[in-house]
Amino acid sequence: MAKTPTVSSIDEEMAYIKEATQTVEDQLKLEDAGWVLLGGTSADVITDAARIANLRTSRLYYTKDPLGRQSIRLWTDYTFGTGMTWQAEEKSNTNKVLGAFWNSPGNQAVLGVRGQRKSSDKLLVDGEIFFALFLDSQGAARIRRIDPLEITEIITDSDDIENVLYYKRVWVDQQGGAHTTYYRSTTNIKSEPAKDVAGTAIKQNDDALVYHLTHRTLGQRGTPLSFPAHFYLKYNKKFIASRIAIMLALKNDAVVSIPGKKGDVNVDIAKVASSKNVFGTFIDYVDRLITKTVLGQELMTEMPGIGSYAAAQVHQSVFGLINTRDKTQIKDSMNRSLITYDAQLNTPSLAEEYIPEFGFKKSSIEDTAGFLQTVLLATKLGIAVSEDQVREFTGLRAPAEGEAVVTPLQDMNEEGMTNENEPSNNARSRQRQEQQRTRQSQQRQSQRR
Repeated sequence: MAKTPTVSSIDEEMAYIKEATQTVEDQLKLEDAGWVLLGGTSADVITDAARIANLRTSRLYYTKDPLGRQSIRLWTDYTFGTGMTWQAEEKSNTNKVLGAFWNSPGNQAVLGVRGQRKSSDKLLVDGEIFFALFLDSQGAARIRRIDPLEITEIITDSDDIENVLYYKRVWVDQQGGAHTTYYRSTTNIKSEPAKDVAGTAIKQNDDALVYHLTHRTLGQRGTPLSFPAHFYLKYNKKFIASRIAIMLALKNDAVVSIPGKKGDVNVDIAKVASSKNVFGTFIDYVDRLITKTVLGQELMTEMPGIGSYAAAQVHQSVFGLINTRDKTQIKDSMNRSLITYDAQLNTPSLAEEYIPEFGFKKSSIEDTAGFLQTVLLATKLGIAVSEDQVREFTGLRAPAEGEAVVTPLQDMNEEGMTNENEPSNNARSRQRQEQQRTRQSQQRQSQRR
């Protein structure tokens, strides 16, 4: 039986807890240094240094934190799905021009299905995205992304801050060479003169045009989607780290704090003979959190206590929809970004109808069941269905003369008779079995002769 804790023992336990969590507290103090006080002269809420720090933090949470990554994935999934498309009037030349640009193999890194989803992720994670349009030696347009950390200044009209004229990019190439490039904005095709923040006259030194897209901002630069949740994500990390630290520090002294149902938290401090149950409970709790993060629910993977078959079926159907959506995205990506261009590269004159198509093969049981359900519904609606078509799809051959056949079950009344006053199905089944045994006996006698 666990010993009732006294005031002195609780104080001792709290001292252990404070010591165990001190390292986490020190790390969080370093993160808090990135916050700035309001009341400065800048028009933005945070300084450029804090903005860069928050952008890097957002990338870190997207890479390492399952909650931070899940929010970005949901936004991209529900916004782009299998990719966006466009269509102009058929009489205009717009379809031809846009099609050549959009479907160009050199632009698929940005405009393909995967490219669109990557651009969405970058916009949500960084809070902004810079698209640059370059012209090659043949005059074809190439679209690329520029890292927001490389854009160090947005140069506007001195009398109109909303009129963006140039973008200053400070970057390093793969050989380590430093460059400073001034790009025109898409609203400054004529290269109107401008001055930077230091009063220096600016002139473009590259022909590219840059388009700047921001997410949820009141100033020039964007704000990451997860920025308002950084505080929560940080203390959620503290919450998990503190629990682990407490268990490791107290060893056999168990401090248990496991969320209960409907937000209740069960807390206890007691002496225990073994910490196995404490660690096991905590591992189960973390495992459920991971399952919910990955699958969106846990009813398909575990059923503690009394389960609900109906609820499990609902969750399974949702999982099936997710699986179908993923297969659709993969199929569309393969066909648009790989199969089509591979075929055109090897056979430029290949007609569109002969281009191979990638797809997922359904199981024969799944296909046949769905087909027969359609046939059954059609016959109930009075639609004539070809028997040859049904046999060809299912692979069922026509029965030989005199061969026993399977007959559908019929509704029986209380006296065991069918609605057509025929013998019950059980009787008819026995008759067919007798006929089959008689034929087999005749075949054996014929073989002996």
